[in-house]
Amino acid sequence: AIGGVKLQVKESDFEEGLDILKKGGYINSENTEEIHIETILLDDTSDKNRCPFCQSENIGKRKEPNILTVTVCFILGAMFPIFKESYQCFDCDKRWRFSKK
Repeated sequence: AIGGVKLQVKESDFEEGLDILKKGGYINSENTEEIHIETILLDDTSDKNRCPFCQSENIGKRKEPNILTVTVCFILGAMFPIFKESYQCFDCDKRWRFSKK
């Protein structure tokens, strides 16, 4: 599945679920600092289906709302889907966003 799989557990099983994901290597418990998103310049040779850092194809797209967009939508009372798109590599745990030259 591109972008991962959503797992739902009962609230009473939350801690046990986290332990299972950590033991399986799906959650890096050492990585508690703020996530840094690199900006990669997009050109004719760029492959959006590979990680620009480790060349892995094990990547996923993430769409996150911009705080300014959420604020404006809240004030106007309208929701229109403007999200910042970024990518994440599941092999090297890097995150990046493409930017045109």
